[in-house]
Amino acid sequence: MSIEIDVLHHTCTFASAEDAQQVPLSRIEVFNDDPSHLSQALVAGRRIAITEEEAQALVAAGAHDRRVMLHATTDGSPI
Repeated sequence: MSIEIDVLHHTCTFASAEDAQQVPLSRIEVFNDDPSHLSQALVAGRRIAITEEEAQALVAAGAHDRRVMLHATTDGSPI
């Protein structure tokens, strides 16, 4: 799946071999799946797996950031 962000028109196009869907950035939610903590985009009720780089780009362009950031609290953690 490819993702193309159009900042000028505030839209994002998600394209696959089968189809393409263009949606306003304001209707996209970026979240991380609870068990795997991998980023996903929720677009028209459909979950789309995305990279962290794509998640950051979508949020920076205007998508809603619903990710839960986890931090290690163990002694000696670099975080």
